[in-house]
Formats: sequence, structure tokens, C-alpha cells
Amino acid sequence: MLLPVSSSPSPPSPMTQAQRSALLTQTAIGSLCRLAVLTLPVPGPDGSYGIQCLLPPDRWREVLTRIFA
Repeated sequence: MLLPVSSSPSPPSPMTQAQRSALLTQTAIGSLCRLAVLTLPVPGPDGSYGIQCLLPPDRWREVLTRIFA
């Protein structure tokens, strides 16, 4: 499953507490479901975005082997 990390470009570092809370509403789903989560940066016209790749833990070896083979 692929999910966006946020609906806007990545916030600057360090983040404010409000930015962190907004980000966690979208990124905590996979962790709370005990899924392995890989977050990848995706360049956009107005900044960097991120996408989360979620898989059951027993599927990651297969996926990573195909990516890095």
C-alpha cells in the first residue's frame, strides 16, 4: 500500500509542534498497524514530498530483493 506522508511539501527542520502533529496524523497509521514502513522522498515542483510504502513484515525481503537486485 502506498500513502502520502503529507499533503504539502516537507516542512523545514526543525518542525514546530503543530507541523509534527499534522504529520503524525498521516504517518502513524502504518506503525500503529504494526506494518513495516519505508518512507521515500519524491521531488515536486514546489519542494520535496514523501511517500510511505507499507507491507506486512514478511514481505519486505522479497520487495527489497527485487529493488536492489
